[in-house]
Amino acid sequence: MKVPFLFKFLGIFSLESKTGLEKDPEEFQFRRLLQLFWTAELMFVVSIVFTFQNVRVIETTAKLSAAISLLLVYFFIWQRKIYIARSLLLWILTFSFSFFIWIDAGIRDPGLLAFSGILICAATLGANRLFFIILAYVIFFILFLGYVNIAGLYIHEIRVLDFTIVLDTILLYTGIGLSIWYLIHELKVSMDKAIQEKNKATRSTLLVEHMVNHDLLTSLPNRILARDRFEQAYLHAKASHGKIALISLDLDNFQTINDSLGHSIGDELILRVAHRLSGIMREADTIARLGADEFLIIVDSHNDLDIVFEVAIEIMNQMTIPFRLKSIDYVTTCSLGIAIAPDDDIEFDALLKKANLALDRAKATTKNRFVFYDTKMNVDTQEQLSLLLNLRTAILENQFYLCYQPKVSLTDNRLIGAEALIRWKHPHKGVISPLSFIPITETFGLIIDIGDWVLQEACRQCKKWHEMGFEDLSIAVNVSAIQFKRGNIEEIVIKALNDSGLPPQCLEIEMTESILIDDSNVLLDALLRLRNLGIKFSIDDFGTGYSNLGYIKKFQVEQIKIDQSFIKKMSENNQDEAIVKAIIQMASGMGLRTIAEGVEDESTKQKLTELKCDYAQGFLWSKPIIAEEMIQFIQDFK
Repeated sequence: MKVPFLFKFLGIFSLESKTGLEKDPEEFQFRRLLQLFWTAELMFVVSIVFTFQNVRVIETTAKLSAAISLLLVYFFIWQRKIYIARSLLLWILTFSFSFFIWIDAGIRDPGLLAFSGILICAATLGANRLFFIILAYVIFFILFLGYVNIAGLYIHEIRVLDFTIVLDTILLYTGIGLSIWYLIHELKVSMDKAIQEKNKATRSTLLVEHMVNHDLLTSLPNRILARDRFEQAYLHAKASHGKIALISLDLDNFQTINDSLGHSIGDELILRVAHRLSGIMREADTIARLGADEFLIIVDSHNDLDIVFEVAIEIMNQMTIPFRLKSIDYVTTCSLGIAIAPDDDIEFDALLKKANLALDRAKATTKNRFVFYDTKMNVDTQEQLSLLLNLRTAILENQFYLCYQPKVSLTDNRLIGAEALIRWKHPHKGVISPLSFIPITETFGLIIDIGDWVLQEACRQCKKWHEMGFEDLSIAVNVSAIQFKRGNIEEIVIKALNDSGLPPQCLEIEMTESILIDDSNVLLDALLRLRNLGIKFSIDDFGTGYSNLGYIKKFQVEQIKIDQSFIKKMSENNQDEAIVKAIIQMASGMGLRTIAEGVEDESTKQKLTELKCDYAQGFLWSKPIIAEEMIQFIQDFK
């Protein structure tokens, strides 16, 4: 119901727009004083108007005086002098009704009811001290009235009932009733609002708790809640001598999908993975998302590790089913690392660390597999950390050097160049195998600085051969996928060529097939611009990876390097020979040259020559040798 404008102006119903009890006490008292002022003022005015001819002049004069005095209260209210207005209002009403009672029926006068309303107003306005003073005054006044009448000092006469008494009583009850209504209504509105605020706070608390304990994208438990679930599950399992498995899951090619197709597709894939995992887990198990494409599954195995095997296999099977996103099917696989409590550890963080170690082992091999943690992994990790610290020192102290393995043409037994291979000579541990430190450099990004140095040094050395008169020789450098993904491979290669003065056609860049999987236009454009300069590209370790001919054609590589695992067993294994033959024929049909690595004997060389392999390298001619030895080899080669 809409409140009339006049009432809003008067302040009588201003409580409908604000409650104010709990927020601004001064504003609350301001509105209550306005309400009580207008209630009292109207009560006096109505009484004067309707009883003017029926009461004594002294009573009318008193009412008029009270009404005029209340205007002073109104002045102080709008001056925001709340304390003065409050005190003045209460005392004007108290003394006015004391006077009306004294000149009328005394202790039998209905006006005594006004004191109840005044005390209610004092309590409503928060005038605690004034409330007790007025209460003491009222008690004294009533005692005084009773005493003077009982003692016969002054006898108040009982008036004959008339319209004036009825009207004054009605006005009195109306004023008291409105005062009580103001208070009760205000309390009710405030209580309703307090309940709403409490419900809102409860909802906010629940939302915050959910956000603290759950992943925002998938609504799965996060690390915090996963830890709590694990601790509860482990306590239950401990009581029944059971085991709890932590399965750390990581999607194998998520980063490629996320980078090439956009984060929206990546987020949608994560949601689908979370939904699929939730659909295959038991009610007692917990699935959590720790970040990006990392998930954690907590499995109660009931002391039966076959359950863990079954869960791991089911997860991997489900992940191989294509995910349909925006009308396109995306295939992804996952790797799993598994740690068992209490066998491997009983603390959540320590157990998760070991599950992640097992996951790293799974991803470092063939991916798309699961690996259980074993104690040797922790030893390996400590060794890797020690190696990492030494690697940083090796970069600063120039402990790396290059070896060169000659490359020979099988058709005319001509030396065509060499492959540059990095070596690390530790001051205390001696020469450390690249197989030990290259994976670490790639994991921690050190391969970028090391790779740049290898390019610079290899080009410089090849230019030195040219200056010695061997201008037909070329140099092959293996470039890591990390270097390509950094985005400035073109700049680094051109700088190495410019600094050394080596012609671009004498540089061959070897790259793994995994680089080509990054179907990026930026990478493709960079490779094509380098190729247009005359730089050659070859695929290293062909046959062990994706072996996708479409990528080879798209990126316009010139040469395929057959992995030595097939070459070394050619003489013993017909199947390996068939693979080598197929690769050579396929490359020839595409106009590509082939080079075989790992040739160690004459019979293998002869077989490769018969199969029309173009080039070869291996111990048959030379192991990797340092620069000085390579110069001697070049001079002696026939």
